[in-house]
Amino acid sequence: PEHRRWLDDARIAEPVRMSVSWRSGALLEGSAFAGGWRDGSGQLVDVGPHIVSQLEYVLGPIVSARTVDQDGLLVQFTHDEGRQSEALIDLRDPTRDEELYSAVDVSIPDRVHPLDFSLAYTRIIDQLLTEINDGVSGTALWSPRRSVAHVDIITALRHTGRWNQKAAPAS
Repeated sequence: PEHRRWLDDARIAEPVRMSVSWRSGALLEGSAFAGGWRDGSGQLVDVGPHIVSQLEYVLGPIVSARTVDQDGLLVQFTHDEGRQSEALIDLRDPTRDEELYSAVDVSIPDRVHPLDFSLAYTRIIDQLLTEINDGVSGTALWSPRRSVAHVDIITALRHTGRWNQKAAPAS
């Protein structure tokens, strides 16, 4: 709830730029999440859709994206009306487990959101089941159609390092 309030406040403030840093030790040896498909750009596949949905909620639809580094873990996005955002993903950072959200050009404080994987997973499943039970087909923050679009963006970034709405097939 606190993080959602921050997103709502950021959306109301209408920033032109935003940055997200998602860092954790989730892929370090010994973690239940380490290895397999999450290695390398799999990190982008794992947390990218979560980041994209929140950036779009605050800044509007993404119209283009590109990876900046070889591993695809620093991504720059352009949103409607020229708004800009970037996301840094590092799931091999032994020093922290947090998300940091910054609405760069407005006067709301940065949001450091400690990562609690069990709590986050429980909440998302509870939310999904509630929405299914209530017949909700999406909210301003989440919808099945946008979720498919987010997967398309992340898939293109993972394979080519670029995505552009004009060149993308309709979802």
